[in-house]
Amino acid sequence: MFADAAKIVDGQIHMYVAEMAENCGLSTWLTNSMVAHVAADSPTKVFHRVDTAVEPWAHNPEIDIVPALPNSSESPLYLLLQMGNGTVTKPVVNCDGGSSAESTRWERQLTQNSSFTIDIHSSSSPNGPWTSNKVVLNGVGELGNWNPTAVVLPNGTARMMILCNKDDGIRILEAASWRGPYNVLTPEPAVRCSIERFKWCVEDGFIYQDTRGHWHSLFHMFDFPNATKLKWSGGHAFSRDGIIWSNVSQAYNTTVEVKGNGSAPGQVLFASRRERPKLLFNAAGEPTHLFNGVQLGEYRWYTMAQELRTTKHS
Repeated sequence: MFADAAKIVDGQIHMYVAEMAENCGLSTWLTNSMVAHVAADSPTKVFHRVDTAVEPWAHNPEIDIVPALPNSSESPLYLLLQMGNGTVTKPVVNCDGGSSAESTRWERQLTQNSSFTIDIHSSSSPNGPWTSNKVVLNGVGELGNWNPTAVVLPNGTARMMILCNKDDGIRILEAASWRGPYNVLTPEPAVRCSIERFKWCVEDGFIYQDTRGHWHSLFHMFDFPNATKLKWSGGHAFSRDGIIWSNVSQAYNTTVEVKGNGSAPGQVLFASRRERPKLLFNAAGEPTHLFNGVQLGEYRWYTMAQELRTTKHS
């Protein structure tokens, strides 16, 4: 399982992850990826598989909740955003013994100007059933789209951030409701690693607003000029209005300290890759845990949860 997005519902953590069908590895993501629903009593305890939320093909899931209106008998609406809509576009690969064939390596499958269907599944329950809604992106065209991330605002409008792979630029889009259509607000790349550079800079955005209404996004960094000795792969950008953004700064690196269990000391893990940042928020809207898809060793991928140290702002 790889990548994640989680919400607290009735005291339980519901998380939605990209899982490769047919016991395959991550290298088959372009054919075998689907969205699995897992749950746990705590973000740092073992998650157990509940069901398949979206069949192949679907990748890079993110969950959001639209609260019910005050004094309404309606239930909150759960929105599952991902690339793909659960329809197979290429034959699913069958892997023998859990290993993926070399011919399915993702580097050999990508094309320069790939675009993906972006879909938002909705449900009145975190357990489904889920109804598919294809998202229309106006103004994107040949730029292509990857890795959508979105926020539904209290007034019902929605903001979306995507990576346009033709020029590797981040774009911001807006819609009157989560259903779309979404219109581009930033024709030029909105996020850069430096004044001179936005190409091959970031991917896997996670956009959110803090309790003061300020905008933020976490990213997976490809690399960065003059990086410190410990490779850092977490980037952060911020914005007052969600349109004009700061350059990307360092958020975290690939080193993670694991807590001990009382009898065994903690250890330090050095991840080869640390991607797909997502945050878990408490009832006050404050982030409490960071989730990443991490690679430990060759082709060993995990979902990792890390508790955050937070600073209060006046």
